[in-house]
Amino acid sequence: MDKLLNYIRFWQASGESEKTAIRVKTKQMQMVQSGEYRGGLIPYGYRLEKLGRRNRRNQPVNDLVIDESEAAVVRKIYDLLINYRYGTNRVAQYLNDRGINTKRGSQTWTGSSVRHIVNNPIYTGRYHMQGSISEPFEHLRIIDQDMFDKCLQTVKGRAILNYGSETLVPTRTDTGSLLTGVLYCGFCGSKLSYNHHRDKRMFKNGPGVYDREIYRCYKKVYAKDACTGPSSYKASVLNEAVEEQVILFLSTLK
Repeated sequence: MDKLLNYIRFWQASGESEKTAIRVKTKQMQMVQSGEYRGGLIPYGYRLEKLGRRNRRNQPVNDLVIDESEAAVVRKIYDLLINYRYGTNRVAQYLNDRGINTKRGSQTWTGSSVRHIVNNPIYTGRYHMQGSISEPFEHLRIIDQDMFDKCLQTVKGRAILNYGSETLVPTRTDTGSLLTGVLYCGFCGSKLSYNHHRDKRMFKNGPGVYDREIYRCYKKVYAKDACTGPSSYKASVLNEAVEEQVILFLSTLK
């Protein structure tokens, strides 16, 4: 009897917990649709400010407003990605080199933090929550919808890793490698990434510079069982082979 009563009590508590969760989620969805700040991390490019809105207890609450100094950085990020064809890691390096702080005050931008900005529809003035997106609010808009969509397409287009997938965006042109972005593994079809390592070392005949340029198989490096081929290829060998074929082809043209 005691076990049965405990089961009924916990079953009732579980039901009330689910109802509470539904009410909270419904309220947050309503806040999203009405353009109200519902708490959480403040996106880069915005700050909190009291604009006169009050909650049901008649206490003043915060709302998101555009921080113009950070908004200029957001517009620069989109400009570099779209018009200058930068990758997200290269944008992060650009920001770090110029001493631009992140939202937390550090100068350690990463490619993932840039991609988070690219994926966040708040910069078009839209709140979002679990797939639900509000109508645009002009007082929150930093970039227009067309630029947001174009940037998202550009960034995702570079993430294509398998041979045969169609890409509509240019490959990288900021490396010293001939085949960056167009070379694929013949064993698994994964894109090969360029890696250049240069440092000073002590050799048998004295100190010297160790210079190593290779193409690495993405799948072999991060998931060894997914590829049966080598993990790396010497860049000079592949570059010379391609150059030889290109020169041979050009020599046949009139």
